[in-house]
Amino acid sequence: ELGQRISRSSNLHRECKFSVLTPSRELLALGTEERILLQGVVDCWLEEEDRLVVIDFKTDHITESNYEAKRRDYALQLRLYSSALERMTGKTVQDAIVYFFSLNRGISVLND
Repeated sequence: ELGQRISRSSNLHRECKFSVLTPSRELLALGTEERILLQGVVDCWLEEEDRLVVIDFKTDHITESNYEAKRRDYALQLRLYSSALERMTGKTVQDAIVYFFSLNRGISVLND
């Protein structure tokens, strides 16, 4: 299903580097307005009906027993990537998916 979403997209981006100034409260449990430079590389993002979908591919060895914990581990990373893309493009991220090759499975992490 994820592969079909990717192949249907007319606006697909891979290995997208970004650098954005981010309020520290988004990264740390600090109440200050200090800004931190956030840098990263989004594996893949695409547009669906003027909204964005972020996809991060993971090669970790995942099992059914640790799948849920690993998904939660990557949720913050994908939320930060989503926030950066929204600032850079002015468009809303509708979905952020972490895809584990070892299980051939992707799952949304935006609702964590």
